[in-house]
Amino acid sequence: MARVTVVQSFRLVFLVAALPLLITGVGPAGSTDHPSLVNAGSAFDTAVAIGAGAAFGSLFAWLHVPAGLMLGAALANGVLHLSGFVEGALPAP
Repeated sequence: MARVTVVQSFRLVFLVAALPLLITGVGPAGSTDHPSLVNAGSAFDTAVAIGAGAAFGSLFAWLHVPAGLMLGAALANGVLHLSGFVEGALPAP
C-alpha cells in the first residue's frame, strides 16, 4: 500500500507542478501570453517547504496515519503558508 501512495504522490506532483511548466515552455512559437512565474516563491521558501513536507510526511507515515506521506506534507505546507513563514502563489492565468 505504501508503494501506491508514493507513486500517486509523484503523479500528483507531476500533474500540479511539472506539467504546467512543461506546457508553458513548449507553447506555440512566439506566444507571449503564457503565465508568469513571478510569484512562485524563492528558492529558500521552496527548500523549507520541501524539507518540512518530507519531515512531516515521514512522521505521519511512521505514526501509521492513512496516506501519511501526502497528508503530512500537505499539512506542513499549509501551516507554513498560513503562518506566513513561506510565501508563494500560483502563476497568473
